[in-house]
Amino acid sequence: MASIKELKKDIHYITNELIIECLVADVMYEGKYESKLTDLATTLLTKKKELLSRINQYRKVKHETNAKKYFKDIQNELHDLVKEILDEVQKLEK
Repeated sequence: MASIKELKKDIHYITNELIIECLVADVMYEGKYESKLTDLATTLLTKKKELLSRINQYRKVKHETNAKKYFKDIQNELHDLVKEILDEVQKLEK
């Protein structure tokens, strides 16, 4: 992780790309899975807000001493979210 600023940019970029993926899938399947894809997009927006909030709250939390581990955990959570959302979208194809 290079910096907090870069991590925030990554979160914005990745979640926006996944939302676009959901929208493309909705158009591709002609609204067949609209409710499922809408739920996925809502989950993404909620998780994005949560991750950014956790990053911004770091400086206010005095008990956390290992910054590298704290931000690495956030980064790993983002990666898990990406895998989960992509798996859900790919399941629709089957």
